[in-house]
Amino acid sequence: MWFVSKRAKKKSVMKGKVRFLRKALPKRREGRVVTGESKQRTSLFIGIVLLWLVFLATLVYVAFFSSFFLAGVPRMSGTDQLSEAGLLLSVENQLAGKYLGIFPKRNFFLIRPRALEAFLRSEYPLLASAAVTRVFPDGLSISVSEREKIILWCVQGPSRRVSNGSDSGEVITIEENVAPVERGCFLIDEAGRSGDAGRALLAENIHSVLFVTDTSGRTVSQGEGVFDPSYGAFVIRLSKLFPEQMGMDLGAEYTTVSRFANEVRAKTSEGWEVYVNSEIPVETSLNTLRLLFEKELPQEKRTGLAYIDLRTENRVYYAFREGAGAVVKAEEGAPSDDISASEKKVAEPKKKK
Repeated sequence: MWFVSKRAKKKSVMKGKVRFLRKALPKRREGRVVTGESKQRTSLFIGIVLLWLVFLATLVYVAFFSSFFLAGVPRMSGTDQLSEAGLLLSVENQLAGKYLGIFPKRNFFLIRPRALEAFLRSEYPLLASAAVTRVFPDGLSISVSEREKIILWCVQGPSRRVSNGSDSGEVITIEENVAPVERGCFLIDEAGRSGDAGRALLAENIHSVLFVTDTSGRTVSQGEGVFDPSYGAFVIRLSKLFPEQMGMDLGAEYTTVSRFANEVRAKTSEGWEVYVNSEIPVETSLNTLRLLFEKELPQEKRTGLAYIDLRTENRVYYAFREGAGAVVKAEEGAPSDDISASEKKVAEPKKKK
């Protein structure tokens, strides 16, 4: 059988060929033409910038260089023992000069109140606090509060062996009277913390200093809490009331066997020592002491007295250098602040066996 076949025609396929269409080149742009309106805008912008620069420069000059903001003479308040003129002079010296040789230190915006306060407290140990306030535009107010007394806590110096200067070269042991500056003394603030005592030992401040010496020799580091704030207040009150009520001086030297002992010991102008408890009010201890003087120890009998111990409330122990002792006891139920002889009785001294 014969079949009639047709040869299939091959279709033409274009591979890898891309047709590009020719486009016209972009038209060349003509140069910009600056019109009069654009020039006006540019000049206005530059003028505004220059005006701002001039304004800022004027502002800086007025703020930091004009006399309008220079602080005048500070106003001082709160001084009592210290000289107001001396304090003002110290402040003026701190405000003199310029920062970087350009900016005046007494400028209102450059005065540093906290730095001035710290300077005053370190320069004047008698100051308990100092507050510096700036008053716009050129005022400076300084308010201070003074300590009644400066308390220095010292560690007793050790004994040392020294030659007595004889030809035999004998060596003896003595207790050295160490100067306060050599004892490791620290200034105690109102919170009971220790600080630098350097300026407190200057001649201008020494009359206001009370020395409390710890005979245990326990060392103290700066910034450490030494005792409760009430202890310092007690020492100051004792130094004030004892001369007023007892008619004799205690001096500036006080001792304690330990910072934890709650006691104070001092030597009177009559030569004997008094021991008091810091937890008993000063008035109570002095009332008891006054009773002892009225009943047992008038002034003519206090010759040779070694110490009087007031550390027990409503009781007194005393001893002479020969070792004799006696006790004074308040009558039960009698008020401790009433020193009338009719309401108190004196116990007889115990006889030695």
